[in-house]
Amino acid sequence: MSKYYDYLVANGIGAEEAKAMDTPAAQKMFDKIEGERDDFKTKFEQTDENLKNYEASVQTWHQTASKQLTQAQNDVIAARSEEARHKAALETAQKQGLLDVAKDLGWTPEPPKKEPTADEKYISRDELGRFMSDAGVTLARMADLKDEHARLFPGQKLNINELLAESKAKGAPNVFEYYEKKFNAPAAREAVAKKEREDEIAKWKSEGAKEKEAELVSKMGNPFTRPGMPSQKPIFQVRDGDALRADKKPWDQVDGKLSEDRVQKAINKFNERQFGTN
Repeated sequence: MSKYYDYLVANGIGAEEAKAMDTPAAQKMFDKIEGERDDFKTKFEQTDENLKNYEASVQTWHQTASKQLTQAQNDVIAARSEEARHKAALETAQKQGLLDVAKDLGWTPEPPKKEPTADEKYISRDELGRFMSDAGVTLARMADLKDEHARLFPGQKLNINELLAESKAKGAPNVFEYYEKKFNAPAAREAVAKKEREDEIAKWKSEGAKEKEAELVSKMGNPFTRPGMPSQKPIFQVRDGDALRADKKPWDQVDGKLSEDRVQKAINKFNERQFGTN
């Protein structure tokens, strides 16, 4: 038996009923569904592996960024300490009337330019985690978008970088909404779904016609299996000119005329033989 038959039996269908349902068309449909499921599983595993690799690279980047953040924080503390030292020295010089000396030493009344704080230059671990989670979802949606575009518009390649640039230039909320409007994706999905349904119906009709033709050839080619039909050369045939029997079969005569005709013919035959008259 086929895989489809085993599948039906495994899911509680009786053996006879499963055998009746296990047609070539149903088996092909089952194989198609199984193939699509295997393809989806393969793509899912590949996507999951890509996300894991991406997560590992992000983790490595985060560790490096954490070290840089610590160094930046130390640099800020040192800069603030140096600023405080300069300010104290300048105030002392001003009090002593030694501004010129202070200027000669490179000190000015203007404070050093403010260094950006750690919060302004870096993001927290939690914020980074949320950002990477959103980025992973966006990457997965991008992959799905490319796959769907290839299915909706066969032979047309989708350049994600150009699409992103266009969506930003047009002021779209995001690239996905821009894609929906630019390519009229809802109408394209409906057209593809309609064509798939029509192709599937045509395929079923074609397969059904071929099966019916094979069944008819098998049945009619064997005299023991073909249905009964009127004989073209029956054993008993009506004589030419016999109006009483020409239009009806013997079993269709119910008024006794055939019986009377046979008796009359027998009498006429007897008289002819005995007396030479009719």
